[in-house]
Amino acid sequence: MGLYSPDSGTITANGIDIRGTDTIRRACVPMFQKTNLFPCSLRDNILLGRSYSEDKMRDVIDWSGMDSVVAGDVRGMDALLCRDFDDDARDLSGGERQKLGIARTIYENHDVLIMDEPTSSMDSVAEMHVYADLDQVAKDRCVIIVSHRMSCCRFCDEVIVLKDGCIAGQGTHAQLLQSSNEYKRLWNAQASRYE
Repeated sequence: MGLYSPDSGTITANGIDIRGTDTIRRACVPMFQKTNLFPCSLRDNILLGRSYSEDKMRDVIDWSGMDSVVAGDVRGMDALLCRDFDDDARDLSGGERQKLGIARTIYENHDVLIMDEPTSSMDSVAEMHVYADLDQVAKDRCVIIVSHRMSCCRFCDEVIVLKDGCIAGQGTHAQLLQSSNEYKRLWNAQASRYE
């Protein structure tokens, strides 16, 4: 995303050196593992100063699973978040925070979504919903998921396995189960917990 400059080498997009430009930053929207809450309404926590569209907001609320948070508070979208600043505010669980982060990310209309451990605090049902239906909200966009949880790999067009800073495998889930010992080791270690 251009947040850090490299000490050496080049970074290119479509063959064009993009170091020192905001080209990538304008095309990407990140979702970090830890979603910060701001002492304002649920609506404003999703918008973050962007223009409001009721239809778009309804869609991201429904898809992200934040509809239960909206329904669970008489103030609905006007529910205040961040109890640290207001005793009448509402705090969110770790999974609800990640759903809020996803709502923020998909509300934005960028070409590239970068999601860092987007479901690490969610239960397995919510996690499967995110990955199984992500193509509905991210169609025509590139989605990069950084995760240690292997469940997302089944839904990806391409998986890149990293080990010690190097690529240890690249391909689809099915291809990697056949061709990458490292991927197979990671997959089996996590899948064995569900058997």
